[in-house]
Amino acid sequence: MRQYRIEAGFPLLGTEHLDTTLDNRGHLNPTPKTIMLNVQFKLRKLRPDHLSQGRVFLTCYFNRSEFMFYTSLNATRSQWDEKKQEFKRNYDGWQKANMVLDNLRSIAKTYEKDCILGQKPLDAAVLKFLLQGKKESDRNQKPLSKWYEQFIEAKTTEGLKPASIRAHNATKDHLLEFIAKKEKNVSLDTYVDEVHQRFLTFLRSKRDYHPNYIGAIHKNLKVFFSYCAENGGKLSPNHARLKRIYIPPKREFLTQEELKKWMGLTKETYDAWYMKVSGGKGGYSNLPTWEYAEKARDAFTFQALTGLRHSDLFRLTPDHITDLEGGGKGLKFIPQKTTSVRNKATRSVTVGLIAPALEIVKKYEGGLFVIPVPHMHHYNRQLSYVAEAAGFTELVEVVEYVKGVPVSVQKPKYETISSHIARHTFGTISRVLGIDLSDLKDLMGHSDIRTTTIYDHMANEYKAIKQLDAWKGFK
Repeated sequence: MRQYRIEAGFPLLGTEHLDTTLDNRGHLNPTPKTIMLNVQFKLRKLRPDHLSQGRVFLTCYFNRSEFMFYTSLNATRSQWDEKKQEFKRNYDGWQKANMVLDNLRSIAKTYEKDCILGQKPLDAAVLKFLLQGKKESDRNQKPLSKWYEQFIEAKTTEGLKPASIRAHNATKDHLLEFIAKKEKNVSLDTYVDEVHQRFLTFLRSKRDYHPNYIGAIHKNLKVFFSYCAENGGKLSPNHARLKRIYIPPKREFLTQEELKKWMGLTKETYDAWYMKVSGGKGGYSNLPTWEYAEKARDAFTFQALTGLRHSDLFRLTPDHITDLEGGGKGLKFIPQKTTSVRNKATRSVTVGLIAPALEIVKKYEGGLFVIPVPHMHHYNRQLSYVAEAAGFTELVEVVEYVKGVPVSVQKPKYETISSHIARHTFGTISRVLGIDLSDLKDLMGHSDIRTTTIYDHMANEYKAIKQLDAWKGFK
């Protein structure tokens, strides 16, 4: 048996799982049962009839599991010598085929020898790579762009939501632009902390991104590199530490009085504001006409009265309207946010429709959707114009981030109005009016009641405002 010398004082790294013995000269005698690959060739995947062709596999055993590699050669039972594990003479091209088998056996045994001499554990992924005729040093030579194409394709096949795919594509574009302009030699196994810090510097030089956006890029990169590692890619031992940072934003909402003020915006008021802002010329290209502004006003109002997210309102059809057992109308739907490849179970939400909400539904009756609402980007822009026309011009304090540093600034309130404020308005007013926290959790489709508790804090602020109004006459 072949013997391998162990230098004095040199530990057997990576061989702790192997059954080894030492002779009196300090030589390693690997036991075939555990350390040896025991390479064999077997004819498998045969049908019962003798004329059917089966596949010839290279098989071996290590790490307590069977490894199989398809040699790309097929044969019938009569063409294969099971005892000698080679092709018979009646196989067309039997000499060349047996040479292929000998070459594959040689590759496997050479890899086994290298692992023993290098004192490293056997790796099935490396062995498969070598049997495919590739060099181990070439495993990471596939450029990051190819890895990302493979990653995006895999996630799309898994059924990841389009919004998540768009987020991963955006991260890919940032990273590949950075590589093309700054770090042309970056590969999968050279993405370390120093490279990652230069990537973050590059991002900040492009635009003053919010820290939460940078945090989302961290999250997407972490998912991407995990995928690469799971699919044969080798990361650097000092791979970049990707830590996601999330800063909870200050949640704004409208009080009951402000919501009524919003609902009270009329065509006359809006047209007067429109003519004033456009300089009396009319047809100002950046401003929505009343036809679009009215729909944005109604959609926001409907959200504030039902707690719907934009993603749910956007796809709401008359089929989602249902009769409640206790009387009245309601909406029954499955929130879009709860449906994903990770969530095996989905939850249904039922929320009642009060009189103002029913009036809005009736107003747009006959359409494909309950309420016509544009895509998020256009919708939020229209909401800011509607808020300005409705008189939400008072200054409010907001926190902005300049080069990652928080800066407190004052802005007109209409600039802070967005679709999600309507949802916060519903949650806050519901708590002020006494709706139980667990009931509110179900109404808003939250999976965790801790998410719903944010409306307690917002309701407390609401109560403080009411307290000031109640005590303002005291002297």
